[in-house]
Amino acid sequence: MIKTLLLDTFLLMGIIWMLISIVYFCIRLDRLLSSMEKPVVETMEETAELVLSEEDTSSPSVHSDYNSFEDYRNRFLHTSRFPRKTAFTMNVETLQVLRNILHDLNQRVSMTSYIENILREHLREHQNLINDAADKQRSKTTVTL
Repeated sequence: MIKTLLLDTFLLMGIIWMLISIVYFCIRLDRLLSSMEKPVVETMEETAELVLSEEDTSSPSVHSDYNSFEDYRNRFLHTSRFPRKTAFTMNVETLQVLRNILHDLNQRVSMTSYIENILREHLREHQNLINDAADKQRSKTTVTL
């Protein structure tokens, strides 16, 4: 009788602990989702607007490869799968611009995939330039045996 009562008490405590964990998870999820709905930068316009400096637009590669929105969509607005992920921080205004772009274009791609695609394309486009500059910085061999 006492063993059954003790077992029932532990079982009840386990169920209560599980319910508390579920409520805690729901509260955190609600806070996360509500923070995503609120505009992070209140001074920004509702529409996505990417302002480029004259230096950015002077490079022919910036616009020449994108003849249509379809080209842009194929390059940047697709889901990317990657098994290993990491967290990073970025300027909140830039993040809001990216959110606005995805929202205004009504695209069903995650922010993570969008940023990944942008960065990969940037690295692909400037790979030779980066590698050449890195080679010039190396004045000696790192490992000599």
